[in-house]
Amino acid sequence: GTVRNGDGRTDLAVVWLDAAGQPDERFGPGGTRQYDLRATGGPAPAGGPDTPVSIAVDGADRVLVGGVLGGEAGILRLTADGAIDTGFGVGGVARGVTGAPGDDPIGRVALFANDAGTVFALDRDGAGVRVTQYDADGRVTRSTVAVSPIGILVPSRARRLRSGALLVGGALYTSTGLPEAALMWLLPDGTADAAFGSGGVYRTGQFGTVDALAEDAKGRILVGITGRGDAIILRLLPPTATGAEPGARTTSGLRLDTPFPNPTRGAVTLRLTLDRPGPARLVVVDALGREVARLLDADAAAGTHAATLDTAALPPGLYLVRLSVAGIGAATRPLVVVR
Repeated sequence: GTVRNGDGRTDLAVVWLDAAGQPDERFGPGGTRQYDLRATGGPAPAGGPDTPVSIAVDGADRVLVGGVLGGEAGILRLTADGAIDTGFGVGGVARGVTGAPGDDPIGRVALFANDAGTVFALDRDGAGVRVTQYDADGRVTRSTVAVSPIGILVPSRARRLRSGALLVGGALYTSTGLPEAALMWLLPDGTADAAFGSGGVYRTGQFGTVDALAEDAKGRILVGITGRGDAIILRLLPPTATGAEPGARTTSGLRLDTPFPNPTRGAVTLRLTLDRPGPARLVVVDALGREVARLLDADAAAGTHAATLDTAALPPGLYLVRLSVAGIGAATRPLVVVR
């Protein structure tokens, strides 16, 4: 986080906790150590504020802090004892994550570090996500840009999965102008896996942004989302060998997208796609299996269709959206109504 000094300056502060989750007093009162990067004479441009937005730990227990450092985006590395690691970058700070020209870099840097000390920084580059790779000394060794065809993904979290792929979470901005928590699946070469979700992006249907990512022992993906004052944890099934999005109960020949927004307090949009025409039925049922809405019950042409459900009259709770097409198959999506 940051602390404001008596002279009005805002400096970086890191709180260190021990294995029991208590403040580690070895690093300062309350486990807090403050860093005035301007005082070092090198890492940060004079006069700019420090605004950390992400943190990671590498295999040597060195701490990496990404964000705005002295008014410019960068990555600070601290040693295991809390000192600035001056052997990383210039004076302990590596640059090269400034985002697209004119962009405010705050909130646009996500970090990941592997056991070998290689650092991956992800930030917005125009309409795409830039992946910048640094070696253990803070030198840029590779930079690629993955572009989403359905909107602008502002990255906030990143995690390297056991498969070697890089999972990126953030807020997706489309023509609606509202942020939707979304994931992008990057291949080891830094390009988006077009088979994941839609053009490499999986839309969760949840308003907000991704604040946490994890992978459990079975390869399932845990996604922490915040938005509209609610905190949500999604557990998604691992992608299939063909690259299908996680968590999607679908049948070959049709697709039912996650309702948006979800949870919802009012109207929600339901999108479905058919590879070929057929008699389709789209219904919503409650937790007891009782039908509460029928949105489609007719022959449907091949292609993408959309329906709107007004949930104003529905009690809060969990519902299931069910799509069935004779001769093709069925798909189900959960929908949460809140008040």
